[in-house]
Amino acid sequence: MDERDFFNETQESKPAPLNCPHCHQVDTYDLRWIIRRKKNAPPPRASEDDRKKFAALKPYMVRMDDVVVCKNARCRKKIEVSGVQSVAFLTADGQIHVPELTEEDRAPAPKPEAPKFRPRIMRQH
Repeated sequence: MDERDFFNETQESKPAPLNCPHCHQVDTYDLRWIIRRKKNAPPPRASEDDRKKFAALKPYMVRMDDVVVCKNARCRKKIEVSGVQSVAFLTADGQIHVPELTEEDRAPAPKPEAPKFRPRIMRQH
């Protein structure tokens, strides 16, 4: 079965702040997303394997826009949307799922050790 048989698809636009690399102007752009929410029940023609897959599915969003045009009238260059994630999983109430950080994730990264230099011995002939 196709994945579309398990989800209801809608399109929404959500604001995202982006920085133009050419004119360095920060502005809010509406990015289009496909939102796939799980249907209430699997299709009647679903096999047992399809029903297991359906039970494990989660709702998610997929970003449609990869490039937007700068809003600055003098610039108008294309901005590649790379700072915004392309797929986001949703919680049961439709909000974007943010994984909780553990204590290890919150701890600052250890500083790298300074390289050890050995003095060079000069030979005299």
